[in-house]
Amino acid sequence: MMSHLIGNRVRALRPVLVVWLALVLITLVSALESTQPASIYVLGAIAALTGLKAFLVMFAYMEVSGAPLWLKGVCSAWVIIAIGVATAMMAFPDWSVDLAQRFAA
Repeated sequence: MMSHLIGNRVRALRPVLVVWLALVLITLVSALESTQPASIYVLGAIAALTGLKAFLVMFAYMEVSGAPLWLKGVCSAWVIIAIGVATAMMAFPDWSVDLAQRFAA
């Protein structure tokens, strides 16, 4: 009886554990990538891994996967826009400083 309950709990936790292990692995890969000389390719790889982590957390832990379609779209768009803007600001620092100064004036 008790082993049956434990088995059910382990099966229920398996997807959470798989996502957690994926997040740890992606974090380690990102950390290793960040030690490479700075280039647009390294920046792109780290940004892509960050976006993947955001999607994993959002859809696995925040349970957006069971949400209505419009909410999935809004959450997905938010991640894509946030990663895109952050990547653009790091890839083109002069452009982002100019833009910030225009809005500050």
